[in-house]
Amino acid sequence: MAKVRDIADIVGASPTAVSRVLSGDPTFKTTPELRGAIVETARKLGYASPRMRASAKTADPEAYKSIVIASRCQGASVCSDGHLSTIRSGVERRSAELRISIIDFSIEDLNNSLSTARVFGGVIIGGLVDDEADRVASLNLPMVIVDWQQNDHRFDCVSSDFTRAAKTAIDSLKTRGHTDIRYVGPFRDTEIRLSSSHLRFQAYLEALGKSTSGPRGASKGGSNRKSAFEVGYTRVADMIMSGGRPDALVVEDDDFAVGAYRALREAGLSPGADVAVLSLCRTSLGAFQIPPLVSIDGRGSEIGRTAVDMLVSRAGGRTISRDVALPSEVLVHAL
Repeated sequence: MAKVRDIADIVGASPTAVSRVLSGDPTFKTTPELRGAIVETARKLGYASPRMRASAKTADPEAYKSIVIASRCQGASVCSDGHLSTIRSGVERRSAELRISIIDFSIEDLNNSLSTARVFGGVIIGGLVDDEADRVASLNLPMVIVDWQQNDHRFDCVSSDFTRAAKTAIDSLKTRGHTDIRYVGPFRDTEIRLSSSHLRFQAYLEALGKSTSGPRGASKGGSNRKSAFEVGYTRVADMIMSGGRPDALVVEDDDFAVGAYRALREAGLSPGADVAVLSLCRTSLGAFQIPPLVSIDGRGSEIGRTAVDMLVSRAGGRTISRDVALPSEVLVHAL
């Protein structure tokens, strides 16, 4: 189980600061950025403070109307994708404002038992393959798909234009003379899933003139059991140990960059100076790296909040589906 010191080491704060943030100490003053980084890192590592555990025991799931969050990784604590975690935070915050409670399901477990769960709809993180889409539509509940353009009139969708932003950022690396550009993330060429992770990886391949694969659904195995921090560190350390010395790294998101930075420094290389590092997705940890990361802001929190509003609108009687793509922002300041 993760400890307070583990979180403190990752975000660069003292264990006392981490403990006071996670315990909800109202007298403790800190920046919103550090507070967000602590909370998100605790979530990703599966940490629960005594206060959080007590709150979970006393919560009344029937107190408010409920929605489902369905994804291929149940619960934010086991989901290593920083962008998905940010989306989930947006869903949670908007739901709390509207006094809506949340029930977790995996996409595979969405079935008719939802009718007994007393939910009025759901937010699905990631795309659906044909049989999944038919099964979910048969539930006759409003569903909003986030992080993927489903192109199916039965569902609302909200995502960001990651593909355009990723290509623009990678092209910037190329125009600055970087020729050996390596990808660091959870997927290989044959590991594709229906989410913006797929779009970011595909954009990397296309920008470098490599072959691409179409969406194939969820990857059944692989490295998702490890945290993004571990995967980023291991991939870069192995790359350097095998004799590879790239002049630029394209990392899946800021969380993978945490491990990549450490591996580079252990090899005597300076991130940003000896090896450029571009993150295809900004998370709360990016601002705490030295030097600061060049990242793409995928608007995760806004996606989550928009999804809840779209779901409430649909449940309130709107009959025409909506497909929304929010513009991503390339935060270029250290390429």
